[in-house]
Amino acid sequence: MRLSNIAIGTIVALCGQAFSQESRVPKGPQTIAQANGDSSLTGASKSKQPLNFESPTGDEDQTWFFTEDSDNQGQYIQNADSGKYLYCSGGSACKQSRQAQIFHPYHQKKSDTWGFGEISSQMVLTWTDENTLKLVKNPSNMDHSFFTIKKAE
Repeated sequence: MRLSNIAIGTIVALCGQAFSQESRVPKGPQTIAQANGDSSLTGASKSKQPLNFESPTGDEDQTWFFTEDSDNQGQYIQNADSGKYLYCSGGSACKQSRQAQIFHPYHQKKSDTWGFGEISSQMVLTWTDENTLKLVKNPSNMDHSFFTIKKAE
């Protein structure tokens, strides 16, 4: 099941920006940062710890791979350092897990700005004021639903 066109349409309408619904983050190592911010998503040293956005270091714990799922429904997000996947459950801070979760990326055209919906829950990945990630149904701050994805160096 894909993230419904209605859910993505709602996000696009709320943002007032031109987004592509059928996007995929390019293969290869990438960094994930808060849009218009300078903090990078950093893998936790222990699975039960929430993932945080921290100052960029260039280390592998801030490097992520986006892998197509076998049904071509979306992408898994995997940390280069731990080999574990980004995993979120509604309302709780996202963590790393051996269990993969499928995210549907949507891309702002002609930019490196991305958003992510979660396939099974139809929730949106957002960053919090505490510099963690969460899945939410209706983001209170739409700006927090966007990320900058860049090739890791």
